[in-house]
Amino acid sequence: MNTSNKLDGEGPIRIVPPQVIPSVPDQRSTASSATLPWPYDPKADHNAGYSTRTTTIIKVEPLPAGTTDINTLEAGWNYVDEGKIVVYGAIDPIPTARQKIAELGVFAKGLTSRTLKSRSARRAFYRELAELNRDLARHRVSRALRTIQSELLPRVDGFVLRGKLDRNDWVVNADAQRHCYWALQEIATLLRAAK
Repeated sequence: MNTSNKLDGEGPIRIVPPQVIPSVPDQRSTASSATLPWPYDPKADHNAGYSTRTTTIIKVEPLPAGTTDINTLEAGWNYVDEGKIVVYGAIDPIPTARQKIAELGVFAKGLTSRTLKSRSARRAFYRELAELNRDLARHRVSRALRTIQSELLPRVDGFVLRGKLDRNDWVVNADAQRHCYWALQEIATLLRAAK
């Protein structure tokens, strides 16, 4: 319980089963101070072992040939422990990735000279996006993913990762750079699903 007499813990939705041995409310074991209201009592029943943890698994039917169902009794707990969301089945992320690349190209085309480091940065950005499209048209997913990770993300990550412009950044406006960075991360996520 927190100082507002509300549950303090994981997520907006949780199942709190009744305690096997009823006891007063208390803080979690990792509470920062023993002087907080309702200090943690190691002898109390905290019903943690009875609390439900979940993962989201989405199956898109029909399953393609060679795809098997996930055995949630065996594999499910690993997904819970890693906090994963799993989507599998009849999905092809390549067309969506190509659409996202095109959208990023339109966004990049609209960038002004004040938002880009130089004209050569604009040309390099377009060249890399065109290369991504060519790679995906030829189903070279691993190569496209490497291009994103080694050529594109390092050129738009200063504000996102360090809160300031990096010397090698192509996009010099914070908002525009964040837009490019997260668009590239979304494309990379789609490509990882395609591997």
